Amino acid sequence: MIVVDNTVLTNFALVGRIDLLRVAIGGRNPCTTPAVKKEFDEGADRGLFAPTDIQWLPVVSLTPDEVSRLENLSQGFGDGEAECIVVALARGALLATDDLKTRKHVQQSGGKVTGTLGILKGLVEDGHLSIEEGDRVLRAMIEEGYFSPVDSLTRLI
Repeated sequence: MIVVDNTVLTNFALVGRIDLLRVAIGGRNPCTTPAVKKEFDEGADRGLFAPTDIQWLPVVSLTPDEVSRLENLSQGFGDGEAECIVVALARGALLATDDLKTRKHVQQSGGKVTGTLGILKGLVEDGHLSIEEGDRVLRAMIEEGYFSPVDSLTRLI
């Protein structure tokens, strides 16, 4: 299972390549949370990116135990980040996020994380993109405001 937060969804939507995200995670039981879906829809409504169909990405319902954990965690995290953290940790899922604070919290709690770079790297390694195509997508994301610690996927592969 992979839980996707709004930072990753938005990076792919900003460059009109949500299809790549779907290819990368589609077979891994992907999902998102109600707060992330709301945040993503609000971004589209505000014109941050073109309307983007993410109907393929199920929105999970939080269990009563997860809601209880959420109440303890929501301080210091946005609603979407908090829901994703709780769901990923409670269900043993991989969390796809680019939020540094969220990544650190999940890793310190014994969870696993990936992000936009990891997903792009996987697309190249799995043969869905050439390194040049992956770099073009990465550069487009950087132009849209994505902060990347690398300017080329060749540094990761």
